[in-house]
Amino acid sequence: MRVIERLRNYIETEIEAGNLHSGGRLPSLRTLTEILGGSYVTMQNAMEKLEKERIVEVKNTGTYLSGNNNIRVFVSYPGSDLPKETLSAMLRKHLANAELYLDIEVHENGEIRSLEDLKKIESSCSACITIDSALRSDDDHLPAADLREFPDYEKHLATLINFPVPDRGTQLPFIYSPACMGINRNLMKKIGFDYSKIDASFDWWEEYTGKCRKAGLPASVIHWDRKHLFLQSSLLYLIVSLCGFSEDKIHGSTPYFNTPAGRRMMKILDQVEFRESPCPSMSYFHNETPFLFQLGSWFSVQNNNPDHPEVTVDSPEAIPYRGKDGKALFINNRNSLEIWFHKNLVLEERKRIWKLVKIMTGRDFQLDYCGKTGMVSCVRDIYPTEYYWNRDGRWSSFFPCGNDTVIDRTLLFNRNIHGILSTLLEAHFFDGVPSETVLRLLDLKKMFPKRNK
Repeated sequence: MRVIERLRNYIETEIEAGNLHSGGRLPSLRTLTEILGGSYVTMQNAMEKLEKERIVEVKNTGTYLSGNNNIRVFVSYPGSDLPKETLSAMLRKHLANAELYLDIEVHENGEIRSLEDLKKIESSCSACITIDSALRSDDDHLPAADLREFPDYEKHLATLINFPVPDRGTQLPFIYSPACMGINRNLMKKIGFDYSKIDASFDWWEEYTGKCRKAGLPASVIHWDRKHLFLQSSLLYLIVSLCGFSEDKIHGSTPYFNTPAGRRMMKILDQVEFRESPCPSMSYFHNETPFLFQLGSWFSVQNNNPDHPEVTVDSPEAIPYRGKDGKALFINNRNSLEIWFHKNLVLEERKRIWKLVKIMTGRDFQLDYCGKTGMVSCVRDIYPTEYYWNRDGRWSSFFPCGNDTVIDRTLLFNRNIHGILSTLLEAHFFDGVPSETVLRLLDLKKMFPKRNK
């Protein structure tokens, strides 16, 4: 083994053993020669190469390990998860003893609105960590780095749930938000409906809506903002539970919507109250309707929380989309993490960012993040009752069991199709376009490229 390789291995071993830290002094060249072998001149040449790579700094007083120069890191995340101040404090807490020397700025994804915003990040930061939906647009993202340059990438990836990742090597699974049907037990009792009948078949729907009409309550209320691209996704569980999951039907020419199941779906939705946002308070979250098609796990943290006065359900319950075969349906609305590196960052500096990412996608940070957001971690082997919001097992319905059907959202409709399908559904619910016309057009427009772009 060459002297420079022995020197690299020595430095890495000392770092791993905790004997050498950023800014720490290395033994003299003569001592290193005695430890690692080779001549003094060869060791001096090896050290000069490491200095050029910015791994070490040579000063009059000796040679020191680099890494105590602050690196400015831009962290972009879904602001709806938790306040910026909370995430910033969380990062400081988990990095307190890491000695990574990072200057971290936390921003919400919505703050990046233009190419100019991206250029500002490029010119002012050395790295950008982005946490965003798997259906995100590339227009508001900097180019993602290939994380396979780090030798332990595959090992770390193996600690995470193995979701389909279109661009393997550039993304790490971060968190996801499962959903169930939401009911208000008190209102169900008020209308006299036995909610134990509720399952994914919706065979109970006519009886339920009849009792709602007699009681003067809406069967369900969906708030719909026409400026939003993905509101069709708030109906995904209903669509898949009735129309089934078949990649050939979803992405091919075989009818998926213009079918008996699709017509059944439209008949159900015709009895739902759609409200354009901004809307009055009448909704499931204000105890004015007994049923919601999709209740996300975030609800476990936000309900009756003083920080979220808009969510005050007095007797909620989450009911999985369980079919007659006993299997429940879960669609993982996953957020992934990716990194952009400035071209001037050397490997040792990129490794410091990678260590930050491993902390953020590690068990301790994830339990902290998910405990505050009501989300579910992509870290393997975290038990449902380890989440603070499910410590008593109250919200175990959000966690799939062994035989349940789990579908990654990226296997359904891509970003473009979500927007198109949402627009077509709007045409029916708000503009009176006949359901048969909408179903036919839904099948016509669903055949965009399969990958999310």
